[in-house]
Amino acid sequence: MLYTPPESIVMLNSSIMLPEITSDLFFNVNGNIIQAKAKFHNPKSITIPTYIGGDFISFIAYALSESYHTKNRIIFSNTNPLLLSHFQFLAKKLFNLEL
Repeated sequence: MLYTPPESIVMLNSSIMLPEITSDLFFNVNGNIIQAKAKFHNPKSITIPTYIGGDFISFIAYALSESYHTKNRIIFSNTNPLLLSHFQFLAKKLFNLEL
């Protein structure tokens, strides 16, 4: 089942801006793209969200409540196809990640 956003959505607006992320020992930052530095593999680059909105809050909620975490992964553990599809939709929309 593929997630499609509903026609009418209650939007959560926020004026909270996320702090700017800069390059350091572990990450390369180029504009709004961030990539982990690694010696043994080619990590994916992700887009950095610039504000906290409803989609970002939903993604964080899924990451905390419907997933488990390893050192370098978030693994969605809920087997509901609609929730999985929504999580994938949000990962693509917010971070430009294909799961």
